[in-house]
Amino acid sequence: MTYLCIEGGRIMKYTSQKDRQEYISVMKLAAQLPDEEKARLSRDLMSEVRRSRLEKLQTDVRDTDLSDDEIRAEVEYVRQTMYMERRGDEDYSGYKSVD
Repeated sequence: MTYLCIEGGRIMKYTSQKDRQEYISVMKLAAQLPDEEKARLSRDLMSEVRRSRLEKLQTDVRDTDLSDDEIRAEVEYVRQTMYMERRGDEDYSGYKSVD
């Protein structure tokens, strides 16, 4: 069973009441930390999220027949596209995705 709760203006999803209680306990402890420690905790958590996403991506890509060069080219295309979108430039004609 999944529980949805609104906490701090966000909808949070929990798999059990115990998970929700543990989350609340961690948040209360984190709120007591000095600002420097809160910032460090935030950075550490974001690093953990990035590491976890990268591991999942590596697992997904491991079983493909793409070469390293094809993967690099696709990553560069996505980076460039995202950069151009942020700048408001919509002409991607010089950049091609690997198909």
